[in-house]
Amino acid sequence: MVWNITRAELKEKIISGDKFYLIEIESAEHTKQAHIPGALRIPLGEIREHAEKVLLNKSPDLVFFCQDDSCPCAGEARDIFTTMGYESIRHYSKGVEDWVGAGLPFVVEES
Repeated sequence: MVWNITRAELKEKIISGDKFYLIEIESAEHTKQAHIPGALRIPLGEIREHAEKVLLNKSPDLVFFCQDDSCPCAGEARDIFTTMGYESIRHYSKGVEDWVGAGLPFVVEES
């Protein structure tokens, strides 16, 4: 099942300790920008490789996001994981810019 998740819903999942994977699909130009703490950062071109190595259990929720709602990468990742048989996929379409703009915690990591 695929559906959008709001900032408030994502924040609640994080605070409540829900078991899920928070996955930032990033492009090369976004590697030095803000990131949501605790998110796995996966380049779009490496999705299948990471899924086979890290995300072995297909049952926990996956929440994908990228920088903002103009970035197609998270949607593409969502489609790939859906075809790979992952069962519960959510998409935080507003992304990092919305998160940071709301004053929520973020990190900046140099790659």
